[in-house]
Order: sequence, then C-alpha cells, then structure tokens
Amino acid sequence: MMQVVILAGGVGTRIQAMAGGLPKALIPVARRPFIEHQFTLLAKNQIRDVVLCVGHLGHLIEKHVGDGSRWGLRVQYARENPSALLGTGGALVNALPLLQDKFMVMYGDSYLPIDYAAFVRAFEQGHCPAMMSVYRNAEQWDHSNTRVAEGHVVFYDKKATAGTAKFIDYGLTAFRRDLIQRYIGYPVPLDMAIILQDLVKAHALAAWEAPTRFYEIGKPEGLRELETFLNRMDHADTTRHPAIFLDRDGTINEMVYDETHGLLDSPRRPEQVVLIPGAAEFMCHVRRLGYRIVVVTNQPGIAKGTLTLAELEAVNQRLAELLATEGAQWDALYFCPHHPQGWPGFSSPYVRNCDCRKPKPGLLLRATHEHDLDLTKSWMIGDGSNDIEAGNAAKCQTMLITKLKIEQIERFYTLESAVPTVIATNFTEATSIILSAQPL
Repeated sequence: MMQVVILAGGVGTRIQAMAGGLPKALIPVARRPFIEHQFTLLAKNQIRDVVLCVGHLGHLIEKHVGDGSRWGLRVQYARENPSALLGTGGALVNALPLLQDKFMVMYGDSYLPIDYAAFVRAFEQGHCPAMMSVYRNAEQWDHSNTRVAEGHVVFYDKKATAGTAKFIDYGLTAFRRDLIQRYIGYPVPLDMAIILQDLVKAHALAAWEAPTRFYEIGKPEGLRELETFLNRMDHADTTRHPAIFLDRDGTINEMVYDETHGLLDSPRRPEQVVLIPGAAEFMCHVRRLGYRIVVVTNQPGIAKGTLTLAELEAVNQRLAELLATEGAQWDALYFCPHHPQGWPGFSSPYVRNCDCRKPKPGLLLRATHEHDLDLTKSWMIGDGSNDIEAGNAAKCQTMLITKLKIEQIERFYTLESAVPTVIATNFTEATSIILSAQPL
C-alpha cells in the first residue's frame, strides 16, 4: 500500500484550551491519544509506511509513537524547527528525502474512515500527478470549498464564500514525488493550498469522491463529534453488514445506443447518463434498512479502446451527482475493465481473462472483504444473466429486474446458475420484495 505522510507539526491554536499543553496528535479522544486512532485506521487499511512531519511539541509525539511497530507500522520523522514552521506545503518539501515516488498526505487532526485501497487504485489508474479526495459536503460539516467537474477539481479555495461550492477537501491527497520537488526553494511558510491551486490551474488535480463524512479535531466541536463516533463504533454490533449489490448500466442508469457498432452500450459521456426511474428512491429505502450499497459493473470498453478510465470516472461522477439530487448514494463502486478478446486491431493490457468480470463473482468477493459484508444476507440485483450468475456464485440472494414476460426470460436463463431468487419488473416491486424479506 502507498506511503502516508501525516502533517502533525501545527500549533493547533483553535484547540489549545482543550489540549492541556499537548500537541493535537496526543489529545485524548475516546480514552486514547488521537494519533493512535489514526494509526489503527491506517493499519486496518494495510498501510505500513508512515512519515510524520513534526514541529510544535514534536518531541512528545516522537516519544509516544517511537518507530510505530506497536501498530504494525514503520514510522519515520521529518522534523521542523518549532520556532520557524514551514507550513503544510513546506513540510512536504522538507520531507522529500523520506518520500516514495507516490504517496498520500493527510492532516494530523483528521480521521478519515474510507477505503484507502480504493483511493489508491483510482490514483494509480488516472493520469494526473495528484488526486484530492472530496466530499459532497453542501455546507454540512464546514464551508464547502471545492468544485468538481468531469473528474477534476476545477476550483479550490479554503476561504470560499459559503454557497459557492458543493464539495469540501476531504483531507487526503495523493501526489507524485516529482511534483513536490518543483517547490524546492519556494519561500516559506508554504501552504499546501498553493500547491493544490497551482494544480487546479493546470487542470492536473483529479477528484475522488469519498462516500462518508470526515472528522477533524481542530475545533472543540469536531473533537466531540469524533469522540461520539468512536464510542459508537466501539459499542456497535461487530457482525458483518448486509449489502445490496447493484449492476450499473441498464439497472441504475439507462443504456445508450452506439450508432457506430449498432448496439446498446454503456454511456461514455456525462451528458448521456440518465437515471432509471425509481433507482434513487430504492437506494434510499434499502439504506434506511441497514444495507450497504455497492455498485458492481463490467466496463469492457476500456479493454476494447472505446472508453478511457478518465471517461469512466466522469460518467461515474455524473451518476453520483444525479443520485445525490434525490438523496441517494453508494458506499462503494467496483468495476472490471477487462475483456477476454478485446477489439480487433486494438492492443490493451486489460485484454485478459480475469476473476472480476461478471458472471464471475470477483467484484462481489472483493467488496465483501474490504467492507465486512455478509453475503448470506445480501442481494445481487441486475438486468442481465451475468449479474444473476455472479450473485449466485457469491451465495447471495439474486433479483432480476426486467420487463420481459416469464416465457421470454426462460429462453435466456436456461443455466441453473443463472436462475434468480426472485424477479421484479421495476424498483417499486424490488423495494416491496426487500421489505418483505426476512428481517435483518
């Protein structure tokens, strides 16, 4: 897993009254120093290499953390002069000798309960030198300060006027090391916001939307919110979660007619994305019942050369935006970019047999592992036999959504492995089926 840099050198003026002479990293939260919660979360996400940028009271942090082996981490330190702090961007420049070719950066007062592997995969598959995690904040937890379009950050200003942006910087950013090298010799203190704004101007900052809210202890109310969250997690039922696995094209959004090849296919541009009636309302209903929502989709156009990863990200972003207008969102989205044959005359590393292309259950199994899901209490819902086969192979209950008559369905679903548990003609029926299913 990619290296993580934690910016823990700040003074923490807003929280000093509650700090009791401690650096923010060591402030007690839910009976433990805050940094221990960060480390536990990182270790759970298979992160091993951490660089701590320390300055103000940094010696106390080093004394408590040591080499990080207590958490299964390898912690190194980039030290600043406490009387001449370098700023968040300057701290990264100062840490260059310790940085890998690619790394993630987070703040020393942030708790970010997301899937770090998914974030890293998105960065690795993209073409930008940096990627910012964003959250569709809409002025909920702080002032929104970021605008996103077609998978890129197009506006970022920490002092943005309320109401001018929908997203907020979530607090996790991935960089290439050579990008930070450009700022060697830049006047300090250097705020990381300057680096990010330079990237925005160059259209070189990708955006990755986090599905869950963030927590930060930079202010007293934020500390209290995190403590409530952590205490609730400690007392939560530790059993695995039920999930609704949803196919994307033809299930959540309409298919698009491809005139070139004369067939229905996935949308390739954001403006082609149209929600299927009832999809968003269904997602809202099942979320209230306690289901996680995971989208699993085959995208063979990437292997065939008819779709790029950037185009796929833009389409997914637009789909998320349309769902959000109706109060719906997914917890995770997984896609398979592979195809066993590809397209004549086009060469791609994604042309191969894989275990993630439906009807194989690989996407469902990976989501189960990464999100602690209970397949026996979960559903796979889609409009095609490959969806049903994948769900059956994963030992889920399966639901086919189709307007075909039963005699028409029987012609297509001749394999026992493709027989669904139930059939629905629309999402209204699907909701009723889930509601009448055995209680969770």
